[in-house]
Parts: sequence; C-alpha cells; structure tokens
Amino acid sequence: MSPRPLLVVVLALVLAGCAALPGSHVSTVTTRCAIENCDLVALASEVTLADYRGEIANLDLLAGRLGDWLAKHPGDLDARYWRGFARWRQALNKMNEGGVREDVEPILLSAVSEFETLLEARPGDIEAHVGVLGALGARLVLAAGDAEVRSDAFKRGGKSLVLLRDAARTNLRAAWVYGLAMYGGADSPADRKAAATRILRDALANAAPSSGLPLAPQWGKPEVTSSLAWMLQDQNGPNEESRALMVVVLKLRPDWRYARDTLAPRITK
Repeated sequence: MSPRPLLVVVLALVLAGCAALPGSHVSTVTTRCAIENCDLVALASEVTLADYRGEIANLDLLAGRLGDWLAKHPGDLDARYWRGFARWRQALNKMNEGGVREDVEPILLSAVSEFETLLEARPGDIEAHVGVLGALGARLVLAAGDAEVRSDAFKRGGKSLVLLRDAARTNLRAAWVYGLAMYGGADSPADRKAAATRILRDALANAAPSSGLPLAPQWGKPEVTSSLAWMLQDQNGPNEESRALMVVVLKLRPDWRYARDTLAPRITK
C-alpha cells in the first residue's frame, strides 16, 4: 500500500486509539505544578498522569507551565516535546468531552507546531513524528470533508508515516500508531487485520528497552497491549488472551480511565 491512502487511515484512527472515556468529566484534582515551581522531569511526569486520567484542565495548566519553561530555555527540545504532547492530549480529551472544531483546532495546531519545531533541530526524532501524526489525525477528524485540511495532512504527515512504519518493530509508540492504521475498519480484509495484529505482537516482543532517561516518553506499552486485546476480540470474539491482556494493561496503568471504564468491561465480560 502506498503511503498516501494509508495516511488517510492512520489519521482517522489515531484519535480513536487513544480516546478517553466519552461523557462529562471534570478534573477535581489540580496538578501540583500549577501551584508550585516544578522542574522539567516533574512537569513531564504530571503531563503523563493527567493524560491517562483525562484531566483536560490540568493538561492546559501544564502546557502553560511548559511554555513558561521554554520562554526561559527556548532550545530545550525535551520541553518542546512535552509541551506538544500536552497540547495533543488536551485536544483529544477535549474532543471526547464534546469540544467543537473552533475550540480544539487551535490546540492541535499548537501541538503540531511544537513537534515540527523540534523536528527542525532533530529531524529523525521518531517521538516527534508520532506526535505530528497524532495531532494531524485529530485535526482531520474535526475537519472531516475539508479538502484544505486533508491536503495539509498529506503534506505534513507523509514523511512521519514512512518513519513510523520503519520504526514499528522496536518502538511501541510507533507500532501503536502504525498498527492501528494497518488494521483499518470493521470491513478490512482478514489478512490486513492479521498483519496489523502481528505488528503489535512483534513490538511487544522486540521493543527496545527504555533508555532510562527521565524525560524520555514511557507511554506505549499499555496502548499497544490494549489495542492488541481489542484486535484479537474483534477477529475472534471473546477469548482468554484478550482478557489476560487487559489484566496486564490495568496492572500497568490502573489510572487509565479509558481502559478501566470503557475497554476492559467490553473485553473481560
């Protein structure tokens, strides 16, 4: 399959793959980094927590704090990644709370801008390429049918798609995005679904160990594992392997609201 048609699929599925639980949800816990000074490691850690918990307000606050950091340290590429990630996930969670295009699209464009700024300095950064595709995908969903947005997505996301394909075997985050793209919709051919399932299995078996660096993104294994569970159930109906995989997911991230409250009940029943 050529990169161009596959890009349409990946950009439509990235949003669904990491969506939080639909419905009204207001965070009642304010991140400590909103009320006290935090270093970059603490900010990155709280962004990850807020994302899994679906805390839109906290993601906005943390993105602002990261913006303050970048104003003082404009060359800090790790801060640039985490601000882009915070904006991307803020937008995804906002969309799942019923956010409309005029409210969410500027947040997504901010995320893309952060990732692209990082890529100007570090063109091969696969984590930034994952973020580019993720944010472009959400924008494409928001602007369904908008030819200008579709053209922009092809222009800005094509290179990222190719790099994710090549990185999928050893990078869980790349595998998650690319595997969902390959899987397609309910009417996809069985061999395509099987190939996508193998992508996720291979990534779980062969993923490079964490660098151990405190600012390196650590998300990915719960997402790949939960998507594999869903794929297996979609292809085979309720099965023990899918249920066992969801047990693993909830041990990895018991605070992941989408997995706990939406996906697990559908798979473990």
